[in-house]
Amino acid sequence: IYSKMPSLEELSEMNFRTAVIGFAFLTLTILFGVLWRKSVLPEVKHFDPQVIGAYLVWVIYGLMIYGKKIGRWTGKWLAYISISGFMVILLSILVIRIFTKSFHQFG
Repeated sequence: IYSKMPSLEELSEMNFRTAVIGFAFLTLTILFGVLWRKSVLPEVKHFDPQVIGAYLVWVIYGLMIYGKKIGRWTGKWLAYISISGFMVILLSILVIRIFTKSFHQFG
């Protein structure tokens, strides 16, 4: 089974490419969410726990992309950052589901 798996370098590149694609889509999602919220609920603040979690994930994956391209980070550090971003996603979903009444708590 190990002979059929890609090398660690290939896995690292696949992880980075998916992080870049996910970062681009998350950026668009945040942008469209801000624009939609301003048109539907102009008087309400944009910060609720779910949105703050999305911003935090955006920063983490942005740091990962920056580190790979500019900082020349490799392998293990990128994997740790990627895992931490995933953990923030899971924790934000779980914590928000447990402690809030609805998905978004605007206002």
